[in-house]
Amino acid sequence: MQEEIQKKLVSQVDEIEKKLLKVDEDIKEINKNIENNTKRINMLELKLQLNSISIDFTFLLTQFQTEQKTLFQVIKNANRGDLDPYVLTPLNLVEMLEDIQPNLPEETKFPFYPNIENAHKLYNIIKPSVYLYNSKIIFILQIPLVNSKTFTLHKITSLPIPVRKNVFIFILPQEAYLMIDNNYYEYMLMSSNNFNDYCEEISKSKFLCKQVQQISFVHSSTECELTIFKSTKELPDSCNKRIMLLDKPIFLQLQQPKTWIYAVPESENLILNCGKTRNTVPIEGSGFLHVNEFCSVRASNFVLISLVEYTKPVESNYSPPFNLTKFLDLSELDEFEMKISRYEQMILPFDFEKLSKISYVFEGSKQKLASLYYILLVPIIILVFVISYLVYKKKIDARNILNSNKIFSRNREQPPDNSLNEPDHEKLQIRVKLNKKNDEIKKISVHEDQSTTDPDSEYLTVRFKVKKRQKY
Repeated sequence: MQEEIQKKLVSQVDEIEKKLLKVDEDIKEINKNIENNTKRINMLELKLQLNSISIDFTFLLTQFQTEQKTLFQVIKNANRGDLDPYVLTPLNLVEMLEDIQPNLPEETKFPFYPNIENAHKLYNIIKPSVYLYNSKIIFILQIPLVNSKTFTLHKITSLPIPVRKNVFIFILPQEAYLMIDNNYYEYMLMSSNNFNDYCEEISKSKFLCKQVQQISFVHSSTECELTIFKSTKELPDSCNKRIMLLDKPIFLQLQQPKTWIYAVPESENLILNCGKTRNTVPIEGSGFLHVNEFCSVRASNFVLISLVEYTKPVESNYSPPFNLTKFLDLSELDEFEMKISRYEQMILPFDFEKLSKISYVFEGSKQKLASLYYILLVPIIILVFVISYLVYKKKIDARNILNSNKIFSRNREQPPDNSLNEPDHEKLQIRVKLNKKNDEIKKISVHEDQSTTDPDSEYLTVRFKVKKRQKY
């Protein structure tokens, strides 16, 4: 009984041992799997880190490309004369100008006061320049300075004044623009070309102009325009008075919208259509015409259309209360009318029927000349053709003569010629004596040429090719 129990116990111990071995193998397998999983986890972590680095690098590269494009665009804008806020932010610009302003030269200032509200205006007037120095991009800002005085800009336009029927007088302006300060102390006349080249609109009804000519004093000026501005009691001799003979109405559009200067030789009735209302306004002589922007103006023979839209605003029009006819010498006008009538007498009595007959004669002469032209053209063409043919034939003959002076050559072995022993006065005989017995003549070439010094003489050049005879 005890043996059975012992055997059973041994069997159980063996079973337990086997199970322990199995457990050990399972533990080893688990450890191996853990080790493999650890390697995989480490690889995944490495890939995640590499992906993160790649994403960061791609972001930095994209940001660099964006910054590079922005920088290139900023440089292009600077070369074009535009300041980009990328170079200098509005706040930094205002702070910089505030620091500079106390140190500006006397009686000068910035065109706009440096503050955030005027920052966009300051950007428009600043002209940048860009340079590369020691691998650094340097921007230089050119900021215009203006005089502390403000000048009013006037566009000068002549207003014709009627004197007699169809006769008007006007003053021809010296320049197109007049600039005068608010105290009427200093002024400057400027031409249209200078105004377009040196004046820039920086805001509504405000211009920035470079001083390209001197500024004069009003009190000592004798200019016609300034004298009229100062006083309307006298007309200086510097005024360029012109007399105009007008046979039809003229309307000159001003810069103010729907505003014209008119001059009509006879009374005209203008029809104003303003929506549902229609009015007839008579005009005569000369003056100003201003209508509402929704109104149209027409007359019996013409229509007024505001073709030009001016972007530069006009604050007001000024016409000095000046009676130009008061300073007109009527003798000059009488002399002008006498000249006009004299020219009319020279032109009007002309017999236009005679002129028509003369034109018919000229037309007939034209036709005769045309027929004569074609008659002469045919023999001229034939003569040119004959001359061309003769010249061509002469060239062909000369070419044939040159081709006859060719080179004759004989490359095969010459048989012995016994006729050389007999003299023949019509043939050219040449005897050749070889120095060596084994030599033989293999090639003879004869060149026939014409003498360059004497065209009637010819000469022959004979060449021999000697080769050693082969022994068999």
